[in-house]
Amino acid sequence: MSRFVLYSDNLWLVGNSDGTISVLDGPDIADVNPKDVTGDVSQWQQMARIGTNSASTTHQELEVYGVVLSGQKLEELRKNTYDDQVTVTREGFMIQWLNPSGGDKGPKEGNPYRRLNDLFDWSKHGVEVPTPVATEWDRYQLGTGELMAEISGLVNLAKVIEDLEMENQTLRDDKDLEIRELNKKLVEGKGGGGGDDNKSAADKDKEIAVKDQQIRVLKEALKLFL
Repeated sequence: MSRFVLYSDNLWLVGNSDGTISVLDGPDIADVNPKDVTGDVSQWQQMARIGTNSASTTHQELEVYGVVLSGQKLEELRKNTYDDQVTVTREGFMIQWLNPSGGDKGPKEGNPYRRLNDLFDWSKHGVEVPTPVATEWDRYQLGTGELMAEISGLVNLAKVIEDLEMENQTLRDDKDLEIRELNKKLVEGKGGGGGDDNKSAADKDKEIAVKDQQIRVLKEALKLFL
């Protein structure tokens, strides 16, 4: 049997009504507009038609990340993408074709499409997908749950930084107050300047320095997510 290996992240799969799966050389995932746009399928080159029951096929097997799909497994993938009107990459990124005029499903010239807020579940077809590389698509579309978890983590991290900065400001205010009180005692001739006062200020300086370092590290970590 002839086998097509899905070798590129820029190749898209879509199920057809005639029992075949088309492999389309489409746009890079980062170029797909997150809003509904008009799909110009005429610019998408068909690389292959895969299926077991059609004379128009060029291949009978599909290989995705080392997993070979043929026969019933291939039909399940075709039906999955056809029924949901989705075109998918091997990484799982999906666009959904809309067909307001009715008729056959699947991508056709002029049909609008939209980018979906989820990843295709390749595990249902026995394919283990590596974590997709970070792209603008990931940040914008990787799924509501994961996106909210990421946002929540950023908010928590920002709150930790804010709390540390407030603690440090309190320490600085306390140290400044101690120094003012010490200077006041010296001016009034009441002594002061003893070891305990110096030790207290020095301890606060050390604590401030430690928190300053923590704040710097956390801010650098926060930059990685922004």
